[in-house]
Amino acid sequence: MDKSLYNASGCKDRTAHDAICAADRTRTLVYRVSRTKKDEEAELFVKMVKRLAKGFGFKLCDRIKFEDPETGKKYL
Repeated sequence: MDKSLYNASGCKDRTAHDAICAADRTRTLVYRVSRTKKDEEAELFVKMVKRLAKGFGFKLCDRIKFEDPETGKKYL
């Protein structure tokens, strides 16, 4: 029986249980040390496409996907 499922009065408290479990999980930090110049160019490209679409009065409906032909890396 999980003690965090019950509050001080002995009643089930699912909200408190979920909050306690989420707080207890260890967080993994992701650092972008492997970020290359090509990755920064890809990010700029996506921003430019979004601005271009907006400038012409269009709205993007899906993700922009493309691939670097030199490395084969796919940007989603």
